Amino acid sequence: MTTNNPQPQQGRPQPQKPISPYYSQEPKIGFWSRPVTFSRIGLVGMLVGCVLFGAVACGGVFHGDDGSSEAGSSSTTSSDVRKDDNGSSAKSSPKPSKTTESFDIGSLDGKTVYEAHDLIVKAGLTFKAVSDGDVAKTDITENFYNADGSKIDGWDDWKVVSATQSDKTVTCMVDSQENLDAAKKTAENEKAGDDAAPAVMTACQNEGENRFPYGYKEHDILGVIQDVTRQDDGSYFYKVKATVTNEYDAKQEVTVECTTTGNDDSQTVTGWNAY
Repeated sequence: MTTNNPQPQQGRPQPQKPISPYYSQEPKIGFWSRPVTFSRIGLVGMLVGCVLFGAVACGGVFHGDDGSSEAGSSSTTSSDVRKDDNGSSAKSSPKPSKTTESFDIGSLDGKTVYEAHDLIVKAGLTFKAVSDGDVAKTDITENFYNADGSKIDGWDDWKVVSATQSDKTVTCMVDSQENLDAAKKTAENEKAGDDAAPAVMTACQNEGENRFPYGYKEHDILGVIQDVTRQDDGSYFYKVKATVTNEYDAKQEVTVECTTTGNDDSQTVTGWNAY
């Protein structure tokens, strides 16, 4: 029995299975056991997926950079905070300006109050003046300038005797030139009197003995009223308690004022009085 297997007729094209426009040939790829077909849409989808994956990956990298930068910034900020904390004491106690550190207080000695004022203010400090000749040491800072900044008359010859600084305030002890000259003269006279004292006291003692031949004794230790001092005219003055005796052996305490002239080695009495 013959199998009925019709053969295609010769001369006519064999009909083929229509090929879908969405399918290509079926190549095998790699180890896959079954053929994998790729459509155009599939290829496009894969490309889009790759692009998206790359974008996400790159975004992660960029995000990581940003995160690192932020971390670094945070670390730097924390470090700065620690530095600020460590240096807080230095900031809370600022060092004096170079001008303040280098200000020479001693340079004010002998300056007029106005010269001292300008130097102190120029250095960024506060000027203060106190009357040196005043027992109460009165603050006279406001006595030198009017409200409009002009100088007040009568203070041009006032000078700085000494100065001290406390923080940013410089206090000047001031006095008039007249008082300063008088004080200087007094100091010079006292020194000259000390140098000539032995000669002066000897001359005064001798004069007393001549006037009271029956007895004359100066109390030159506990009875000195005024030490030997040179006067402005160059003479020397001495005032002391003494005990005198008369011819009846009667004793009396008197006050003696003695004036002399001369030098450190020899003095001559020019005035003598006992009362």
